[in-house]
Amino acid sequence: MAAVRNLSLLGILILGWAVAVGQPTHAGGIFSCTGANGKPMTSDRELTGCVGDQVERNRDGSFRRIVPRPLTEEEKAAEEEKRRQREREATERRIEQRKDEGLLRLYPDVAALERSRQAALAPTVAAIRISEERNQELLKARKRLTDELEFYSNKPVPAKLKNDLDASDAALAAQKQAQQMREDELKRNNDNYDAILARLKILWARQGRTPK
Repeated sequence: MAAVRNLSLLGILILGWAVAVGQPTHAGGIFSCTGANGKPMTSDRELTGCVGDQVERNRDGSFRRIVPRPLTEEEKAAEEEKRRQREREATERRIEQRKDEGLLRLYPDVAALERSRQAALAPTVAAIRISEERNQELLKARKRLTDELEFYSNKPVPAKLKNDLDASDAALAAQKQAQQMREDELKRNNDNYDAILARLKILWARQGRTPK
């Protein structure tokens, strides 16, 4: 019995020595793939020069795993771009989520949104009203000049009247442009609040509620 134990111990020592000095053992697999010349390649370590993936099998021939082929530089660049795109999309989703959360805090219901809308539109509405009053004043002044012009239907028009008519035309054109800008601003603000309301309705629906 002592002799058997000594032989077992000797075997363990020999196996440990073989591993320590880098001698091959039966733990590794067998790698195989197709080479660049179209011929099969086999080795007890991972192969280089494969045109595709390589297969690692156990010593008994059973399947162990697939070893993907190394990516080309072009493929590496494409994979990196995909990774960056995923990161950009994830960042955009986080930003959108924060915006949605901010909207829900700011506008818990439709009434809150409408109060904000009216407050935001009030300065523009007031400016449009003033602009309309100014336009009426300019039109009245223009009417007076037009009435005066009728007295000169068959006579030379005085230079002052010509200048006054030109100035009236310029003032009316400028007023019309300013009025249009204010009306465009009013529409943009209204459209913006309409878009916010549409988004809020989606968010409220996700929460299972329909604020009024």
